[in-house]
Amino acid sequence: MAEAKRKKYKRRSSTVKMGLPPWTIFLIIIISTILLFAYVAIIGIFAYLAINGNGEGYFDVTKNFNVSVDNNSYYDSNKKEYVIEGVITNKTFREYDDVEIEYYLYDKNGVVISVARSFIEDIESKESVRFKATSDDDVSEVNNYKLVRIVEDSNYYNNESMNNDPLDYDD
Repeated sequence: MAEAKRKKYKRRSSTVKMGLPPWTIFLIIIISTILLFAYVAIIGIFAYLAINGNGEGYFDVTKNFNVSVDNNSYYDSNKKEYVIEGVITNKTFREYDDVEIEYYLYDKNGVVISVARSFIEDIESKESVRFKATSDDDVSEVNNYKLVRIVEDSNYYNNESMNNDPLDYDD
């Protein structure tokens, strides 16, 4: 009988030995905790950047460009739009995506009557690109125009650059 108990005890202790040692379970818990904190930190960083606009881009970047306008700005009667043609030059060592050039169009009394915009998909460092800004409205009697701003990613404007927008139709 004592021999049978010994064999049973040996079988039980050999199955316990085949399981994971306690230190490996502790190690798995530590590694899982570290990975969880890293995951939460990465999600937090992405959320912070999404809310705060990552500190660059998506803002008025006019100072980073030179713009020269051709003397052949005109009203296109076929398309019923005012056209401003010119060249934009990136003065920086940074590449920009989705750049928008925006001009205000004025009548003879100095009142803003429309906006002319041109969209440039990519502009490399120190690159010059020809553009054609066209009016949003059918305005043939444009007396003058003025470059208002150049923004990166036209889907978002820096609120400070939009405070004095004379075409703000929400008022």
